[in-house]
Amino acid sequence: MENLSSPPGYGCRSIGKAWTMASVPSTFEMTQHSRLSIAHLLLWTCGVAAGVRCYLPLLSDLQDWVLPLGYLYTLVMGSAIGTFATGAVEIADQRYRRRQRYPRLPGHWLLLLGFAAVLAGGATITYDAIRLTALSNPQPWLSTDWSHVYDGGLKHGLALEHQTIGWGLGSIVALTFMASIRGGVSRCWGRVFALFFAASLILFGGYLVTLLRHMGLDTRDGWLWVWFLVWCRRSGEVLAWLFAICGAGMLCAVVDDVRRRAPSDWLHWTGIGAWLAVAAIQIATCIVIAFRT
Repeated sequence: MENLSSPPGYGCRSIGKAWTMASVPSTFEMTQHSRLSIAHLLLWTCGVAAGVRCYLPLLSDLQDWVLPLGYLYTLVMGSAIGTFATGAVEIADQRYRRRQRYPRLPGHWLLLLGFAAVLAGGATITYDAIRLTALSNPQPWLSTDWSHVYDGGLKHGLALEHQTIGWGLGSIVALTFMASIRGGVSRCWGRVFALFFAASLILFGGYLVTLLRHMGLDTRDGWLWVWFLVWCRRSGEVLAWLFAICGAGMLCAVVDDVRRRAPSDWLHWTGIGAWLAVAAIQIATCIVIAFRT
């Protein structure tokens, strides 16, 4: 029953306001269930060790002048794989075991996007292994995994298939995430995920056209021929520019979050940091190899 001294309907409005405040988590409520612990660090260490182990075969095929870069590339990309896998496990734990509303921040979605990219890469490597067993003269591992920075790698059919399948799966994943987070993130972060989709689609198109050309399909008509010429000569530069644009978009979104005092947690910043590290090492690799080849 309403208080007689209160205005009519005041009690109902108070109950409605209390319900609304209870249903919308505060910044403290959003972060109290996602504190960094020793268990997280142990899990992350195991993930990084597994990720670095996946990239170690790269080092056996590198020339001496690029070997230091190869060690750095292996460390950064292996750490990123471990971070994405660990983040995905933690998000799943928060959502299904602790019954928290995860993923809810852009960094959470970035971790899941990275984990999906890892799975796509795993599917591509599995395809490579099957194809290599059927070849009488297997090509080096380097020609498939680093063909995105070595333009010479575009001459090998297996390398083209590797990159085409990988970026094709990446395009599908990025499109799925872009549709899933619609309305759930700020406009700036929505543009960042749109950039991820556009970048993966451009890379998929470039490698697909080059693969078709390699298979004997006539691509000299119209835009396909132009795309083929640009891609064969500038594929490393295109990749560097795309990563630079995506990285700049993430930094702009971070600045917007800080300005708006948007809620965050350690998982959010981990996802952002991991993708910025990936962008930085990819850009550095493309620039170093472009100047030396």
